Formats: sequence, structure tokens, C-alpha cells
Amino acid sequence: MSLLEGNAALVALADRLRSGTSCPVLAEPPFERLRLALDDPSTSELDRALLVRHALRYASLRRGAEVELVDSHLEPRIAEGVGLEFRPGAGGRSLAAAPWRPAWLPGTDHQPADETAMRAERCRFFPGADVPGDSFLRTLGRSAYRSAGQRAAVRAALAMPQGEALIVDLPTGEGKSTVFAAIDQVGFAADSPGRMRGTTLVVVPTVTLALDHERSCGGRDARPLAYVGGRADRNDAIRAAIDADVQGLCFAAPEAATGPLRQVLNRAAARGTLRAVVVDEAHLVEGWGTGFRTILVCATLPEARGRGLAELFAVDGRLEIVSAARARPEIEYWAAEPNSSDERDERVLEALLHLPRPAILYVTEVEAAKNWFDRLRARGFGRLRLVHGGTPTEERERVLRLWASGTLDLVVATSAFGLGIDYAHVRAVVHACVPESFDRFYQEAGRAGRDGCAAISLVLPAHRDFTVAEALARRAVISVERGLERWRAMFNHPSILHHGHPRYGLRLDVAPGHSPEDIDLVGQRSVDWNARTLALMARAGLLHLDGVPDGPPGEDSETGRIPRIDVEIVDEGHLDHSTWAAKVEPKRAETASASMSSLQLMRDFLRGGRCPGRLVSSLYATRTRRAATACGGCAVCRETPSARAAEGIVGERLPPWPVQGGAMAAALVDLLGTHRRLLVQYPGLPPSRRDIRDREDAG
Repeated sequence: MSLLEGNAALVALADRLRSGTSCPVLAEPPFERLRLALDDPSTSELDRALLVRHALRYASLRRGAEVELVDSHLEPRIAEGVGLEFRPGAGGRSLAAAPWRPAWLPGTDHQPADETAMRAERCRFFPGADVPGDSFLRTLGRSAYRSAGQRAAVRAALAMPQGEALIVDLPTGEGKSTVFAAIDQVGFAADSPGRMRGTTLVVVPTVTLALDHERSCGGRDARPLAYVGGRADRNDAIRAAIDADVQGLCFAAPEAATGPLRQVLNRAAARGTLRAVVVDEAHLVEGWGTGFRTILVCATLPEARGRGLAELFAVDGRLEIVSAARARPEIEYWAAEPNSSDERDERVLEALLHLPRPAILYVTEVEAAKNWFDRLRARGFGRLRLVHGGTPTEERERVLRLWASGTLDLVVATSAFGLGIDYAHVRAVVHACVPESFDRFYQEAGRAGRDGCAAISLVLPAHRDFTVAEALARRAVISVERGLERWRAMFNHPSILHHGHPRYGLRLDVAPGHSPEDIDLVGQRSVDWNARTLALMARAGLLHLDGVPDGPPGEDSETGRIPRIDVEIVDEGHLDHSTWAAKVEPKRAETASASMSSLQLMRDFLRGGRCPGRLVSSLYATRTRRAATACGGCAVCRETPSARAAEGIVGERLPPWPVQGGAMAAALVDLLGTHRRLLVQYPGLPPSRRDIRDREDAG
């Protein structure tokens, strides 16, 4: 089916607005989004006005001349509230969209704040014709890689020997999910023939991301891939498929992987059919053992976090890394001066009445998300949804379906919506908060522009937001005194299981002390802090994390189970404060320093004195790898265009392991035949018969 675009699309859209006649599918996202909304009964008049504005600004900027449309359905009050202007015309009043130049946003006297995102000029090209795909990519329905970094990551993952660990560090939007899709569909090079059966566990930080991965990967024979709470039918099917070694990919949050799924995963590991564990976003640190491959994938990996992962996951001191870290060239950054909460809220509302769609409004606190959702609903927004940590699974699934189909224009969210959520055409991300780290901010701003086209990030802080951000940054790291208190409570608890010194089984739900507030400190929050304490001890070399065991006989495997973990004591001074001061404190201080440094980068960005592209590079570069610089526009680069950093390129790294043995090697022998010759023809250089004969004669 051919899609209308350009002038033909604009004419068809104008007819639809004027007379209500049917309109064919339109190629350009702003036009197609408006077309879909006009047929959507949930579309409010405000939604319609916003999308008309988006279509008009997009068309005008692309054509280099103002474009007008007739829409007799819009009330003047609503139209003018989103920056639409009525003009007299032969066919009645027509509408034009005015540039958005808020007086409170520095730099808009030189350039409208909405211009770059509305124009949506292409900044990156996917798939890249200059990054040819390997032949096995056809198994995934693709012919090319999105980048050289993606190609290096996939090749390195497939070449992994049994029991190794690998960090894959790719920018947002460059297809980290292709790594585990290739593992599932293609298999490891070292696998013996017929060893494709089994499970690849992908541990994800949120249920929303698990569902998003399931949607994008698709289940073979419609088999569910995401293990989510409250869905007994699909979860029973996943456990049965893992036991039968036919599951393939399985997406699960940490609580599910170490809880209801742990027994079937342990059985699969014992059979040798737990083929790999992939930790998506690399935010989870658990001891999974080394009897299978562990792959840590992330889009942002500061050096301190990389060292922490190496201390937990390195195999015999080795943890390979494939990094193509780079700043995103699509995102243009804007930030307002901080002011009162009431003034900030008015600015947020004004921004949402002028910025292109789809858009995300991020806040830090759940209560703030709920309040914004209610306020925007009351204001007249209809194609709107809310996502936070307490959002039920069914609603998350619904939001993802609407988001992916293009029938949802705005999501109000906390960090629970993000971390890999991949909808290509997001044009705007607004922060009505100060993220507690530049890392979090960059991740969330990176939801925009994944189609390779320009998008906008707008941060609107209030003075109180800095206090909230600093409290979160400091709270992320436990003190030595509190950590030792938690460790002693776990180790001295009557429920400890003695597996023979130095191995023990611990309960993770033990309260840290005997004070009234500590006795009541139970539940998931206490479990999380105990787990962080053990991870810190593992990094300091006091113990090894041996994984999550099966529960005792009779323990409920689904609900009411006791959260446990097995550990091996390494340092006999693990209960002594002096040992903690000498070994744990340096690791704790390193983590605390990295946390506060990332918050300081956020402050530096908001002051407008440093280019975010350069901040990204400084955050993710290390002594052994660099992060390429790019900037889609910021206060520094708009003020001094000559200071704008040229977009850098990161070279492609060869796989750290040689490909040898296994099914892939056997297939290569069959391909080469008895003469062991392979003809490679490079694009644009067709060989002559003489060239071929000369190469054959040369051996």
C-alpha cells in the first residue's frame, strides 16, 4: 500500500478536516497521528487542537513557508490556547500555528523552543546502509545493523564461550534487544548442533519493560514471554515451557526471577538448558553463578558502575566489554531557571499546550504523577495515561498497546515508565522535577528521538526539587554503621541455614535492629536494602553471592515465600567494624561519590554552562574506552555555535573471543566444501573472472 506524503498528504488531511471525508493512511507521523485522532472517539477538542498545531508547524517548517488549514470544528478559545491563530480566507477562517517563544525560557528570542522538534529533521539513519548485516540477521527479519556498535555487540555475544560474562554498552535507540533476540533465534557459535532448546532469561528492572520486550520480540506460536504478576494463566505457561526447554526468551523482573521462577530456572541450570542470563539496563546485581553465560546490557555505563559490575560478575578476573558509548545527536536540550512550584506548574502546562506529540511528562514522586494526571484530565487532555510504580499490570499493558499503536499522545510518569521503552516517534520529554542523577535524566530524555529524528528535552525545575534530588542521591548508598547492623541481623538470625562453613543461607526480610522503627521495617523495602548491603559486601570482598536457593520443603513457591540468598564467607572479619571500615567503606565512598558527582552534572547542566553532549561523554568515558560526543542543541551551542562539538564516531571492536567449534563452525565447514574456499564480493567492487582466478591460484 502506497502512503501519501508531502503536499498530497496535506491536501488529503485538509479535506478530512474541512468536510469529514475519509482520508488514506499518511506517511509522515504528525499527519498520520492527526488522522488517527480524528477517528478516535476518545480524542478531546484540546487533543485535536494540539495535533492540528503539530501538523501545521511540521508542514510549515519542512516547506519553509507558513501553511494554513481550515478546521471549523475548533473553538477559538481552545485553538488560541495552543498557539493557533485564525486567518481570514476564501474558504472561511483558516488556522496557522505560531512559533512558541516563552519569555521565561532563555534563548527563545533567537530560536523558537519548539522549532527543532517540530521539524523532526533526521539526525541518524536506521538501518545504516554502511553497516551491512551478517547473513544470520535474516533470521530476525533484518538485513542491516543500526550501527557498527550494534554489530560488534551481537557478534561478541554470539561468540561467547560457556561460563563467560560480557558487558554490552550501546546508546539508547541502537537496538540492545537485538543481542538477546539473536541469542534466542541464532544461537551461540560454540553450541553443539541441536542445542538451541532452552531458556534465555532477560532480567528487566520493571514489569513495563518486560511487556514492551514481549511486544517487540513476539512469542513463537504466540507463547507468552513476559512473566508478570497477577497473570496466573500466562505465568503457568511460562514455567511449564521452561521445564520443557521450549521457552526461549523469558523476560522477568528481579522479584519474579528470584521468586516464583527460581525453582524452574534452577532446574534448567542443572540440566544445562539455562543458556544465558541477560541483565537489561544492568541495574540489577545478583549472584547467578558462572555455569552459563551472563550478559549485562545497558545504554549508560559510568565508570564507577562498570567497576561495580566487574567486581560482581567477573569470571576468574575477566569481564569483557563491548562499548560503543556515544551522546545522542537527536535531542535538543532546553532548561528554565528554577522558581516556585506554582510558577513551575504553570510553565509545565504551557509547554504541554505547545510541544509536539507524542510526549512524556516525567516527575520523581508518585503523588506528583497522580496530581498531574488529574490536573491535565480536568484541563481537557483526552489521549493521556498515567504510569508509576504502583500501576497495575493490566493498565501497563493497555498503555503500551496504545503507545505502540500511536493512539496515545501523552504519558505522565515516574521512572517506572522508561528504561528501554521503545516507541520510535516520541518528539518531546518534559521533566517537572530535578532528576537525582544526570544518568537518570539522560535515560529518560533518551525516550525521545529513537526514530533518528530531532526531538526536544525540556527541564522545568522548582526550588524544592533540588532538595528532593539530593535526598534521593544520598539515600542510594547505605552507611557502614547501618550496613554492618543489617549484616549482623541477617547473619545472627535464628533462621540462618548452615550449609557447612563458609556457606550459609540467609533470610533477606530480617529487620535491621530492635528499635521500634526497625522492628516494623519489613517488606520489600527492607529486603531491597539487605540485598544492597550484601552486594556492597561482595564488592568489598567479604563474601561471594551464591545465588537464590529453592525454598525449604512446604514453602509456597508463589506467595508467602521467604526471600533467601546463599552466600560464601570470604573474610573471617566480616562481623568486625574494623574490617568494614577498612574494606567496605572505600567501596561505599566510591559509590556515594559517583552518586553525588552525577547529581552535580545535573546541576551543571541546569545552570546552562556546560554542553550536555560533553557531559554525557565525560560521564560514560573511562580510561580504556571513550564516548563519542554529539549535541542536538543546548544553551551553550545555541549561544556560541562554533563551540558545538562535532559528532564523534566510535570504532568497531572485534569480538573478544575467537569463534571456534560448535554448530556455527560445523556449518561453515559445510559451506566451504572440500576445497575450503570462500568467495567474498564487496559492494561496489564486482570482481572479474581474472580476479577470481588470480585469488584461487594464490591459495
